[in-house]
Amino acid sequence: MKNDIVDGLRERALRPNRSNYSRPRSAATRNTSRHAAIRANVPLYAADVGLIGTLLLALLFVANPTGLAFERIALTKHIPFLIGVVSLLLASVTAALDPARKAWPRQAGLARLSRPFLLLAGWIIVGSLYARIVDDVQDTFLTIGLYMLAVPGMALYIACSAARWRVVHIYMTALSVSAAFMLLVMVAEHVGSGGFYHELEYLVVPVGVYYASRPKKSAWNTGLATFYILGGLVFLKLTGFMALAVAVAYLWVTQWRFRYRESEDFRQIVRRCVLVGALAGGGAAAFLLTHRGPVGPDGNLGYRLVTYRNALDRFFSSPLYGGSFDTSATAHFTGFQIDAANGHLPTHSDVLDLAANGGVLALGLLIWGYVGLLVYARRTVFAEPIRSDMTAAAHALVCITLTGIVVYSFNPILLEPDRALLLWSSTGMLLGICVRHKTYKPINHGDATR
Repeated sequence: MKNDIVDGLRERALRPNRSNYSRPRSAATRNTSRHAAIRANVPLYAADVGLIGTLLLALLFVANPTGLAFERIALTKHIPFLIGVVSLLLASVTAALDPARKAWPRQAGLARLSRPFLLLAGWIIVGSLYARIVDDVQDTFLTIGLYMLAVPGMALYIACSAARWRVVHIYMTALSVSAAFMLLVMVAEHVGSGGFYHELEYLVVPVGVYYASRPKKSAWNTGLATFYILGGLVFLKLTGFMALAVAVAYLWVTQWRFRYRESEDFRQIVRRCVLVGALAGGGAAAFLLTHRGPVGPDGNLGYRLVTYRNALDRFFSSPLYGGSFDTSATAHFTGFQIDAANGHLPTHSDVLDLAANGGVLALGLLIWGYVGLLVYARRTVFAEPIRSDMTAAAHALVCITLTGIVVYSFNPILLEPDRALLLWSSTGMLLGICVRHKTYKPINHGDATR
């Protein structure tokens, strides 16, 4: 009897199992499945819902599907920021008082990388409050300083929250929907005049980097990447063309050049795309030059040359620390007659505003913050091949940050609450992902972020 049982067990153990012959999953598929499980299982607390609501409401404001322009109304334009502040405070209090949840750990890398943004934000806030209280200046740079605090705030949340991946996933999905909506609206109604969603190129074109970087390669991801990247053309603005160039250059430097070197099929695709792009670009350039007035972008040079010259004069008069942000963020334009805002308009270059009012010190702090973040990202999340959608999202967030710099170099988006909140939150989200990443490697220029 005993021998029969043993023989039966041995026969059952040796019986072929169909699962043993199933196709093994790739590392990318395993990581994608793991992150999908994380998204499904990690609960969302009130603070998590509040942060998600902050981002979704800001995206709703910029896309403006209702046409009510909440971002222009004084009583509503700061609501997303206030919700975000309350959510961060709630998360901090909950982590401190609830013994069942881990207290937020100390993040040394986060404090070090956030320092330049904190210093610059504090300087701008103090100077703006002085201008408002002492000199009775209402149009100050307070928005730039306050909303820059979203960098360390969002980074702390992403680095310490258990629901970080769910929040990043929801943000990227909502950003994709918002960007698609804006592109379709411009194509359907405003492609003739262009620029209906001007200054939002940094929230549209980099979404293509996310889909181009996802580890699961498919026709769907390729199609979406092409749709969003080529969306830079739909804006019919110089900043849209520059955002497209930044996205393509970023993908080439971080991923495509390695595939070009290793794959003949990819080389053929690139050559055909270059040929088609050159022909299409040449035709579009000829069309825009011959229809510059009604269709093509002119850059509004008449206005910009005057305001840029004035900003540079203020910078050279005090190149070290400028006016310390105790002056008005707008000025009465006297170059020619402008009816908008009674002629009181910003410089249309946040970089020049920072230079004129903060001098070399302000620009140095900003550069210090960006360079430190990008170098740290290279040594952490980008030190390994792309194996998850989280890494793909980090690539998209880098591209949002870079294209954001391009856009606010020629536009005053840092003075607009909804635009500033989304830009600085994306930068903070990238910082949090990098700080949370386990790998830290010294830079080796032979490594690839494939």
